[in-house]
Amino acid sequence: MSTIKTKKVQVGTDSTASNNFTIYTPGTPDGTVRIGNGNADSPTEVGRFDANGYAANNIQIGTDATSSNNFTIYQPATPDGTLRIGVGNANSPTEVGQFNANGYKAAANPIVKSYISSAHNLSNATFTKLQFNTIVYDNTSTFNTTNYRWIPQIAGYYLINTNLHFQGLKAAASQVYCVISKNAANEAFGSIIETSQDSSLSTPCTAIVYMNGTTDYLELYAWHNSGVTITMNADRALTYFSGYLIQQG
Repeated sequence: MSTIKTKKVQVGTDSTASNNFTIYTPGTPDGTVRIGNGNADSPTEVGRFDANGYAANNIQIGTDATSSNNFTIYQPATPDGTLRIGVGNANSPTEVGQFNANGYKAAANPIVKSYISSAHNLSNATFTKLQFNTIVYDNTSTFNTTNYRWIPQIAGYYLINTNLHFQGLKAAASQVYCVISKNAANEAFGSIIETSQDSSLSTPCTAIVYMNGTTDYLELYAWHNSGVTITMNADRALTYFSGYLIQQG
C-alpha cells in the first residue's frame, strides 16, 4: 500500500489569495492539522485540529458586507483564560465584552463623573447651564468638556446622580433647583427651600434616563429665586455630575 504525504493542500485557485484556503501542518509538525486562509505558500491560520478536536482562533458570525453587522467570538493574541465577543469580522473585531472565570464582563460599561473647576455666578430666576469641565473618571471618553454635556455611546438606561451647592442665598424661603436636562428638555428636578438668610445649601437630583447611544445628550442646569446673583460652589464633592449604564436596551 502506498501512502500520500504532503504538508500543504490548497483548496481553491482564485487569483485573490484570500478567496482560497489551505490545509497544512506547521513547519515543525506538532500533531495538529491547521486550516488557513490563503494560498499554500502563505496561509493565515484560522483554526486547527488536534487530539482534543477542533480549535478556532476567531469565529465570525455573519457574512454581511458591512463588518459592523457581524460579530466574532475570539481569544486575545496571548490567551489569558477569557473568551472575547467583538463587533466586526474575524480579522478585526472590536471587543464589546468577555467571559472569564467570574462570568460575563462588558468591555466598557459607560461611567462618568465630572465637576466644575471654578465657581459660577447664578443670576436670579434664570436657568444657568453648569460648565462641567473637569473629569474625575470617564472610561469611554464621552463627556464633552467644551459643550458641558454627556453623550454616552451605548443605548440603554442610565442612573444619573447630581448635587449642586448654592452659596450666598439672601432671602429666607427662597427656592433652588437642580435640573437634569436631556436634549434641551427638562428630564428631572431636585429642589429645596432655604430657611434663613445668607445661607448655603445643597440640592441633589437622581434619575434613571434612557439614552439612544448616538445623539441623546445630558446637561445640568441650576435655578434660584433668591433675588440677587449668587454663587455655585466648585468643590468636586459638592457640585458634581455622575452617570452609569445600568441596563442596555
